[in-house]
Parts: sequence; structure tokens; C-alpha cells
Amino acid sequence: MQLMVPTMRGDKIPLKEIATIRKVTGPAFIYREQHQAVHRSEISIRKRDLGSTIAEARDRVRSIKLPTGIVLDGQGI
Repeated sequence: MQLMVPTMRGDKIPLKEIATIRKVTGPAFIYREQHQAVHRSEISIRKRDLGSTIAEARDRVRSIKLPTGIVLDGQGI
């Protein structure tokens, strides 16, 4: 099964084009800030320069159409 992610233009792209999904062991709780559930994502810049990696990440994140009620705060973007 291939998970498709909607873009701002209304297209859908495979999640694998913008992310690497892997199973990891982590904390079993929900982070919250000001009573809002929070999720943070990280990227690796191995074998790339920081500037172009950040620019590409910004473009890709901004192209994702988020469901109603989900907010991208732009911190670090």
C-alpha cells in the first residue's frame, strides 16, 4: 500500500518522495504545548549541504495541504 500526501495544488504525491519511514522505539506519550498535541519531525542532512537541504525541506513541507485543525507553526522552517 502506498500512502499519498495531498499538495497545495491539489495533487497527491507518494509519502516516500518526501519522507523515509522507519520503525523506531520511542517514548509512549503525547507531547503537548499550551494544551495542544505537538509532533516534531527531524531530517538528516548527511552528504548534503545545510542550505539546500533546508530550502528543499521548506518547499516540501509548505506544499502539504493540512487537514482542518492541523497547524504548521513554521518554527525552524
